[in-house]
Amino acid sequence: MCVITNGHSDVQHPKLKVLRASDLFEHIIVGGDEVRAGRLEKPDAGIFLKACELTGVAPMEAVHVGDSLSSDIAGAIAAGLRASIWVSLGSGLVSENGPCPDFTVTSITELPIVLDELGCLEGPSLS
Repeated sequence: MCVITNGHSDVQHPKLKVLRASDLFEHIIVGGDEVRAGRLEKPDAGIFLKACELTGVAPMEAVHVGDSLSSDIAGAIAAGLRASIWVSLGSGLVSENGPCPDFTVTSITELPIVLDELGCLEGPSLS
């Protein structure tokens, strides 16, 4: 699994360290690092494709979970990922003219159900 986070490197790296994100995720891509290297951050498709390359999956095998329609969902769609899952934190509805996620959840605790529906979980079905 890979985390993609936008923001300045000087802000994001300390946050990720406190959260011990590297204990949970094999790869972490910080948008600020990408910008410093001359690349773009979310919603640019390139950062999503980099995550696919790092994790060894094709875009059509990848699922992206995020809380921003404009950065996470639009980028996942642009990169041609298998699915995008929007974590709607009470921020409203999907706009008619904006990116449309494949799935919407209100809590990350709902992710196993969606991932099971997508056939992404190993082992016995959750349903």
